[in-house]
Amino acid sequence: MNILKKKKIIIKIGSALLLKDNEIRISWLEKLASDIKILQENNIGVIIISSGSVTIGKKYINPAKMTAAKRRALSSIGQAELTSSFYQSFKKYDLNIAQILHTGGEYLNRENYLNAIDTFEILIKNKTIAIINENDTILTEDIKIGNNDKIAARIAQMSDADLMILLSDIDGLYDKNPKLHDDAKLIHEILEITPEIENMAGDTVTKFGTGGMKTKIEAVKMAFNAGCDVIISNGLIDHPIKNILESEKYSLFKSHSKKINAKKRWISDSLNFKGRITINKKAAKALIENGSSLLPVGVTEILGEFHKGDMVLINDENNQKIATGVISYNSTIARSIIGRNSSEIKKIIHGNFVEELIHRDNLALVS
Repeated sequence: MNILKKKKIIIKIGSALLLKDNEIRISWLEKLASDIKILQENNIGVIIISSGSVTIGKKYINPAKMTAAKRRALSSIGQAELTSSFYQSFKKYDLNIAQILHTGGEYLNRENYLNAIDTFEILIKNKTIAIINENDTILTEDIKIGNNDKIAARIAQMSDADLMILLSDIDGLYDKNPKLHDDAKLIHEILEITPEIENMAGDTVTKFGTGGMKTKIEAVKMAFNAGCDVIISNGLIDHPIKNILESEKYSLFKSHSKKINAKKRWISDSLNFKGRITINKKAAKALIENGSSLLPVGVTEILGEFHKGDMVLINDENNQKIATGVISYNSTIARSIIGRNSSEIKKIIHGNFVEELIHRDNLALVS
């Protein structure tokens, strides 16, 4: 793949690449900056997802007897050094950066989501590189995404990126664990995430981070849903992006999903589901093959309590997630009309009748 033909690239950097003995690898970071300069010179917008703030903070506060509050304090100290290091390293190549602390709240309502999109667009238009990290200084464990591979995928969805690069401590996806098997083979191109591919990923983690190949494959599926290609490659080497340009020692995951507009991306990205709707085979086929709206007659079960305008999950009869959408009725009314046709529903709902339980414009399919 010639990544220089892309318009917008997300690059995820893990702690294992950025840090050594709790210190930032400045020389490596400067070489990364020189690589990104090449991308900018080819008019490619770049957004970076970085981790490492908590680990850096351990130099200043003893991490023994770790608590949630201490972790947040470690992050607040480390974040300052992390941002400063990016600023100094990138400034050597006349690259401007911006800091964005990601909270996940960007997905909870459409206005926040669109505001974030506007920010990304202005930064990219003005050749400024957003450095994004999850805001560990304020988030609690129950609302954290907690894994930067998935955060990168969320940002790729939100920003309508063409390519997401997950820099790892391994060359890509192998057919078996290369650290255990000398005959392991690197898979260069993947067109579909099959159960076999997922089994190859395993569940490896590093001593620095929470993400292994399994979480990377989960992030790939999220990016695929937004029509974004993904590369997993070795980031431990110097000039990791230049290496992708000059060699084929990486795994490329090619998405076949169509690009979707900002509203559909917001629906697809949402993390705040208030209910779950199960639909029959006929309704599932209409949604997937025909791009139809979801009508009450095709619904077999509704779980959860929600209001009109809330986000819900849509599952098929096998409990497989096939779509997400914005519901047209509250849960009480929705339950009273499932399985019924329009003429029957009109007798139940006398005012503000809407034929669709979820209109096709308010529905996003899962790839």
